Amino acid sequence: MLPPRASMIRIKIVENISRIELFMNKLTIKNRISPSEVIRENGFWTHPDFPDFGEVVSFESGDFKDWMDSNGIKVVVVSMEGDADAELVESWFDEGLYDCSFWNPAPPADNAFLLSIHDTEDGPYAWWAIPSEK
Repeated sequence: MLPPRASMIRIKIVENISRIELFMNKLTIKNRISPSEVIRENGFWTHPDFPDFGEVVSFESGDFKDWMDSNGIKVVVVSMEGDADAELVESWFDEGLYDCSFWNPAPPADNAFLLSIHDTEDGPYAWWAIPSEK
C-alpha cells in the first residue's frame, strides 16, 4: 500500500497524463488532412497537404500507411482507364494526350475528397481519401 502522499502524487500524474492525451488527440484531429479546393492544371492536381511519398507506396505498411492511419483516412485509387468513357481513354493513349481535363473521376464514396490526379506509365490515376467513420 502506498503512503497517502505517494497516492496523491500518483493521482496527479494520471490526471496530467489524461490531459496530455486529450490535448494530443485534439491536435491530431485538428491537423488531419481535409478537403481542399481543386484547381487542375492540364487536368492534374495534388492536394497541398499531401506529402510526397515517392513513386512506390505501400498501403499495408510503412510511412504511407502510418500517414493514412494518423489522418483517419482510407485511400482509394481510381484509374482513368477503369473510370472514363472508353472513347476518351482510347484518345488518351492513341493520341498521346497530356491534358486529362476531360476526365472527371467519380468519387468512390459520398464523403470522399480528392488527394491527387496524376499521370503514370499506365495513364492518369485519381487518389481519393475516405475519412473513417470514427
